[in-house]
Amino acid sequence: MRRPARDAGAPAQPGFTYAWTPAAGLSSATAAQPVYTAANTTGAPIVVKLRVTGTSPQGCAGRDSVLITVNPLPLQRTINGPAFICDSSQAFTGTYTVAGASATATYQWAVVGGTLISGQGTAQVTVFFTLGALSRSLSVVETSAFGCTGTAVSSLNILLDQPSINLTTASVDAASNARILLTFSVPNGTNTPNQVQVLRRVAGTGAFAVVGTVGPTATTYADANAVDASANSYEYQLTIANGCGTVLTTAVAQTVRLQATATAGAGGFSQGSVALRWNPYVGFSVSGYRVYRRLDGAPAVLLATVPATTLAYTLSNGAPETSSDGAGFAQNFRVIAFSTDATPLLSNSNEALVSFANPLAFYNIITPNGDNRNDRLVIDNVALYPGNSLTIFNRWGREVYATTNYQNTWGDAPDVAPGKYYYLFKLADGSSTKGWVEVVK
Repeated sequence: MRRPARDAGAPAQPGFTYAWTPAAGLSSATAAQPVYTAANTTGAPIVVKLRVTGTSPQGCAGRDSVLITVNPLPLQRTINGPAFICDSSQAFTGTYTVAGASATATYQWAVVGGTLISGQGTAQVTVFFTLGALSRSLSVVETSAFGCTGTAVSSLNILLDQPSINLTTASVDAASNARILLTFSVPNGTNTPNQVQVLRRVAGTGAFAVVGTVGPTATTYADANAVDASANSYEYQLTIANGCGTVLTTAVAQTVRLQATATAGAGGFSQGSVALRWNPYVGFSVSGYRVYRRLDGAPAVLLATVPATTLAYTLSNGAPETSSDGAGFAQNFRVIAFSTDATPLLSNSNEALVSFANPLAFYNIITPNGDNRNDRLVIDNVALYPGNSLTIFNRWGREVYATTNYQNTWGDAPDVAPGKYYYLFKLADGSSTKGWVEVVK
């Protein structure tokens, strides 16, 4: 600390000159009465000896010295004690102490929003904070045994900390089955000193374990800690301890795990089916589930919306009874739970993949009689092989039909005579299939 001492020396004499040593800390090394300022950070008094030489106009010199005791100023201290009030509806009594207090010092306390009950002048006080105070704080100034009063005031604000915590949604990330996205809120959490703890377990098994922490002002958390949402449904719970040490806990939210099972078809108008099933979402009031499918990398398409009580859905690979084309090779499914709110909350399931071979298949007989059965030359799944071409020849080798991207349309025209025909079918990769078909009328 720095502290000015009394003036050194005596009043100046006319014509005299003065020289002080050491010059450090002096306002002037040549004045008759310089001001001395010293720095003492040792915590104990220090003694400084200053010497002066005065010279008369006739050149006669005289010498003298002065001893100055520099006492330390008290340091700024830390106040220890309850820094939070967590129930604004109740009064509060707390005990506060000065950290590292000196046994020989005295302490002057001041309280805002409360009353000092005991301990004024000492390093420990008991304070009663009143109900409904707009602000609460206390401060202390130390006076040392040497009579020096600190210039730095030590203070502590007592903060109101009344957070709550809500887990809004737990949803599988639409971009990855290896990440779960949580949305949550901590109302009135501005003063909360602790982190939100994210707890997780595989649904229905074992104990919850902490998988991450996040600040109380955050609203989202991405859990990528060994997550496999295609294999497991996960339960989540959030906790936070307020400034008074009370742990607050949310309700549990459980993610949706979707399972998809493919069944191959017999061919023709039966190209197989997919059975979907999933567990119910837990965490908000579910109004229903939307079932989506994404084919071969294309954007997802809504297939159906089912009520909250429905946890399964079956669909065909293609359009049975009307088409021999499968819907696609790689079929990705997702279920999205939506809430009953006016602006629905949403929770994604994992994306579940099934694959179909969807092979080409050729048939040898068509009967174009208008019964919509075997009326045309049908090639199973031909629509899934773009860039194909089909050429048909009669039994004398004359070309009677040719097209690209065949759509199972040849055979029932009036000018197609009964008999055997030969075809050449080519794919975009250059491979080809030759065969025959007989038209029976």
